Amino acid sequence: MKTFRLCYIDQNDEYSESLMLYFTEKDPKEQWGDDWNDAPYEHNAGTPYTDDYSQPEQGVENGRGIYPKIEIKKIYIEPSDWKTHFFTPRTGTINSPYSVEDINKGATPWLVVKVDKTIKAIFDARTTYEEFLEKVRKLPIDVYVREEKANE
Repeated sequence: MKTFRLCYIDQNDEYSESLMLYFTEKDPKEQWGDDWNDAPYEHNAGTPYTDDYSQPEQGVENGRGIYPKIEIKKIYIEPSDWKTHFFTPRTGTINSPYSVEDINKGATPWLVVKVDKTIKAIFDARTTYEEFLEKVRKLPIDVYVREEKANE
C-alpha cells in the first residue's frame, strides 16, 4: 500500500478559509512543482507535478516527452463554524519567507488548526493522508475528499 504525505496547500488568498491539500506518493522532499524553490511560495508556486521528471523519459508522444505518473490525492477543507481557523505559512504576512521546498523540508508546518484560539492540530510534510483524515474528522471542519489518479 502506498503512503501519501502532505506536500502542498493551495489557498485562494490570505483571507480564504477554504484550502485544497495535496498529498503525494513521493517523499515530499522529492516531490516538485513549478517554482517550488521560490519564496514567497504563495506568489510563485504551482500545484504539484503529476509527471515524474526526475525519472528517465519513457518516450515521446506528439513531440512531448512521456514520464512516469505521480499519484496525487486531494482534500478540500473548510471550517464548519466561526470558531475554527486555519493558519498556513502565509497567514499574517504579505510575503512569507518560505518556499514550498523549505516547508517540505520541515521549516514550518503546512497547517495549524485552532478552535477557540486553542491549537487542535498541526500538519506538516510528514503528515500522511490517513493521519490527516483521522485527526481532522474529530474537528469542526468540513472535509471533501477528491481522489483521482494523475493520468485521469
